Amino acid sequence: MFTHEALKKAKTDLYNIIANHAYNDYARMNLTSTGKRKNSKHIPYSLGYDTLQAQEIYKLAYGKNPEDITEEQEEQIKAFLLPYRIHRREYLQDRGGNEYYNN
Repeated sequence: MFTHEALKKAKTDLYNIIANHAYNDYARMNLTSTGKRKNSKHIPYSLGYDTLQAQEIYKLAYGKNPEDITEEQEEQIKAFLLPYRIHRREYLQDRGGNEYYNN
């Protein structure tokens, strides 16, 4: 069962994963390989599979207390976060806008 601190850390990590994947989706469409804008106008883009999958997992934990999360949901959250916490740490960097969890 999640503790309050573990759930807060999981929510923060999920938020950062979504933010980093969404930025990569944006950059893929709107930025050149050197990091400059392709066009002066915004080019629409859609979110990738990884971003949408992270959002689904985030919805399991968002707005819930540790006692509200079932063991099945907890296992889904932990299983999703495990590869990011071990091998894909660059997605856990803070992109900003996450002041709620940083307090």
